[in-house]
Amino acid sequence: MADAPEQPAKTPSWKWRVVLLVAVALIAIVSLFFVARFTRDDPVTYADAEEHFKYGSTGGERESGIPYWIWKVLPKMFPEYLPGKTYTPGTEYASLGFLYEPGKDLPIGVSRRNTQGLDRVFLNCAICHTGSVRETPRAPRAIYAVEHGGSRSIRAIHFCLRFRSTVQRGPADVRDGSDRGEVRSN
Repeated sequence: MADAPEQPAKTPSWKWRVVLLVAVALIAIVSLFFVARFTRDDPVTYADAEEHFKYGSTGGERESGIPYWIWKVLPKMFPEYLPGKTYTPGTEYASLGFLYEPGKDLPIGVSRRNTQGLDRVFLNCAICHTGSVRETPRAPRAIYAVEHGGSRSIRAIHFCLRFRSTVQRGPADVRDGSDRGEVRSN
């Protein structure tokens, strides 16, 4: 009798089902990770009402927020556009009129929120409604929440917007060194 021709070994269909199931599960896990990361909307929260007023989010970060690390590095990269043309680590925006408290990485009136997987910062109510006074010129600053912010907050916002727009336009624009923050073209 003749030998039967050899047939290739069949891979059991259950192995392919397991491979397919693992691939689908892996795709589902990766998809859930990206959905969770890029649909996140988590503001930094504060238990203390005064801290929340000074640093809490009002939601502006979602549409108009600046990425946190860009906010932190702009004064370091472009100190020539700051009043006084100096970069001071830890109080990067103080020369623009922003108030800082010890131990805080953001000035009063700037909030932080993680939205779409990215930490962003934006201004909140305290930028206008916080002021500071000193008993004497050498005394430490006392910071108060106020009903009307006064000229400090208006100057801070004005200088911040001017700094941002000058940096966006590029190195052709240079500060003239005046306290008014006027910009002139070369």
